[in-house]
Amino acid sequence: MSEFKKIVGVEESQVQGTCLVIPYLMPEFLKGFGLKELKRGKFFSAANVGSLTVIKAGIGAPLVGDAVLYLRETQVKRIIFFGSCGLLPGVPNIGIGSLVCPAECLAYESFSEVLHERTDRISSSRPDPIFLQKCFDEFSAQVHSVKGMTFGSLVLEKHFVDFFKVQKVQVVDMEASAFFAAAKKVQRPAIALMVVTDIVGQGTPFSDTTPSEKSAIAEAIISASEMIKSLS
Repeated sequence: MSEFKKIVGVEESQVQGTCLVIPYLMPEFLKGFGLKELKRGKFFSAANVGSLTVIKAGIGAPLVGDAVLYLRETQVKRIIFFGSCGLLPGVPNIGIGSLVCPAECLAYESFSEVLHERTDRISSSRPDPIFLQKCFDEFSAQVHSVKGMTFGSLVLEKHFVDFFKVQKVQVVDMEASAFFAAAKKVQRPAIALMVVTDIVGQGTPFSDTTPSEKSAIAEAIISASEMIKSLS
């Protein structure tokens, strides 16, 4: 068994032309892709669905970034991230269950930087513009373009709502900026698709959702799976 398979769960030669990186398995995800299970590696889990390889990396910027770096020597041609995000209050026309694609993502990934409120070293990363445009050309009615920020703490999110608004951030997540940066490092076009699962400052990402919100999120995941398969 190769080192790649030990770590990722599939052989390096089995990675398909499109790779989908996810931080965790959302409800309805396996159903949307017709998957029964992922093959477990030491750090990640993976499986192939036709011309698509799915890798479950784990939650957080370091794990998602590392998963992308491991794809450097594979034959993958494009990489898609699918995860969840929180929506800033008052953003028009977007709500829980909406699908969004960040056109820009600020990197405020470090817990220590967030804890000590150091805001002078925030950088920005972006998806591949051609790949992103292809997504919007095909799914403009279903996906919203947003400015995001990858943030290093769930607990502290609510204390930074005003800061997010000053930065004109519309959604907050925990992985996208690292995903974009790693994809640029391995020189692969990449985009991120995310489903809104909560409102920042109103509870937490793990707070109970209403039945209608659960239904909207589940429907969005199924829709996202169809989009991703179309883009692969």
